[in-house]
Amino acid sequence: MNFHGMYNSSQITHIHFEPTQRCQAACPMCDRTNNPHIKNAELSSEQFRLIIDADFTKQLKSFLMCGNHGDPMIAKDTLDMYKWLRYNNPKLYLHMTTNGGGRSDNWWKELAHIFGKDGRVTFSVDGLEDTNHLYRVNVNWDRVEN
Repeated sequence: MNFHGMYNSSQITHIHFEPTQRCQAACPMCDRTNNPHIKNAELSSEQFRLIIDADFTKQLKSFLMCGNHGDPMIAKDTLDMYKWLRYNNPKLYLHMTTNGGGRSDNWWKELAHIFGKDGRVTFSVDGLEDTNHLYRVNVNWDRVEN
């Protein structure tokens, strides 16, 4: 893989990856809210493995899934993608940034198991119980707090 002479793929050790444009929230200041260019596109596990193949995964030091125009926890195959990364690189530092309000306790437990000691989740929580709904529209506070 060659990125037009700028980089050789063997030099890449840190990835910031956006698996989806989907999000359960409708935050008033978010670029995705009421944006006709956002089509809720999402990558499947199969597409992910074509982009981030096993050999490439082995050279990585860190992998972040974040959501500028979607929340990675909402993507259907997020857990499978993280499992693939962990399987191919057991020492890879895994990270996710999320609003935290869209998955069950069991989903979060499975993610924690995949991450182990080499990873973290950053919960982007705006406000508390009495104000979160103003900034994170459609996010269930009880789920976030849990």
